[in-house]
Amino acid sequence: MTANNCGYNSPVGAHSPVFAMMADGIPLFGPLGDNGVAPTDLDECGGHVDSTYPFYHYHLPNGRTTYPYTLYCLRGCIYNVNSNPNFASYVTTNSTCAFNTSA
Repeated sequence: MTANNCGYNSPVGAHSPVFAMMADGIPLFGPLGDNGVAPTDLDECGGHVDSTYPFYHYHLPNGRTTYPYTLYCLRGCIYNVNSNPNFASYVTTNSTCAFNTSA
């Protein structure tokens, strides 16, 4: 499967490349996981850990054509110094990041 929208290519038989970085700092990959197969073990936010990228990451939904087009929520750590309520309905963790001021 090759998606060729906006210069995005998903190689046949391989994990999709990074599509974007989400607001929580977690990468969003294309719709294909290990061996070029759409993952079936995504959590409620559209993320998982696989053998190609053994860290938590999101995937674009495979074939979704209705809202929300990308993810339902964010699971990563959000820098929330001002308790920004704009993220409140999207974040499924109580973790917030501390802004690092050290060199």
